[in-house]
Amino acid sequence: MAGAVTATERTYWDQAWRSAVSANTAINAAYPLAEDGPELIAGFDPQADAQSLADRLLAIFGKPRRPFLARQRGGAAGYCWPTCQLGACIALRWPQHRALATGQPLIVQGVSARGDATTLTLWG
Repeated sequence: MAGAVTATERTYWDQAWRSAVSANTAINAAYPLAEDGPELIAGFDPQADAQSLADRLLAIFGKPRRPFLARQRGGAAGYCWPTCQLGACIALRWPQHRALATGQPLIVQGVSARGDATTLTLWG
């Protein structure tokens, strides 16, 4: 059986694990102090599938992000509580702001309720 396997296949299957890396030098140059994300352990057999996942994650997390503070007053704040849990993804639409005119999905990082107002700290 060992004679039927090529040297390339032997080298491939001899590795305990394989890793795929996706990098964007423009992002590295623009944000030199940025840290790499954690290593993602997954069970892919083909290297191409692991590389595809690494490329998709870079496309998702490689975009510039920034924080937003959204303040709701009065009755509108009461409707927010079921969906405004920490880590929830909500859409913020603000027609006067170019980046938020059509709605932007943002992650809830903080919720502060004082009096009749609720302030959301959003990231995205």
